[in-house]
Amino acid sequence: MDLNNIEDKDLMTIISTATGAVIALLSVVITSLFNWKIKRKEIELKIKEKIFDKRIRAHEDILELAAMMRTTVSTNEKRAENVLITYSVIFSNKESFISFQTFFYQKVNPNTHWLSNDLSRELSAIQDYIATIKIAVEDINSKNLPLVGMYVRNDFVDFAATLENASMDFFIMDIIKLSLVPKKRFKNFSNEERQKRFQKSAYFQNYDEIIKVINQK
Repeated sequence: MDLNNIEDKDLMTIISTATGAVIALLSVVITSLFNWKIKRKEIELKIKEKIFDKRIRAHEDILELAAMMRTTVSTNEKRAENVLITYSVIFSNKESFISFQTFFYQKVNPNTHWLSNDLSRELSAIQDYIATIKIAVEDINSKNLPLVGMYVRNDFVDFAATLENASMDFFIMDIIKLSLVPKKRFKNFSNEERQKRFQKSAYFQNYDEIIKVINQK
């Protein structure tokens, strides 16, 4: 019997077995790695989906807020141009105005992280505006509040249009690009910009008349 031949066969068997084991191990490693990458991709997609859902819901909330700000009530009276005189529904009475403030904070505060910088700035400016009116009408007779609403109606219509346009920019642009987060960090309007905006408001321009209404008993 040729011992060398037997040893060669044994060696070949060992090498073949070892090679098979290595190939099997590599196959397991590669499969595990592949499955891990797929699982990781699935987790990333789920996280992105949740983040994107939050952005969508945030902008839907702002559109809902804008719809309320745009809604007006007719006084059944007309101006000289035969145009109906209306006021923002949130000035129907004190309870409506207080409810609107609560509604505003509920729609804005939880969503600020998911909104664009432009939209967040607008909301911040509107919040300051509402706070100014809140202080002014604190002691007003509730029945006179609609008169204030008539003077500031255009401000709220303009606010609503701005919020709607900024929100729709998200639905038109960011959804198509699958943008998960706002591109810029929040940066508020400067004090000078805020002052200029306020001086252009109907509230500022009709301030004297509004004060007369507030002082009515």
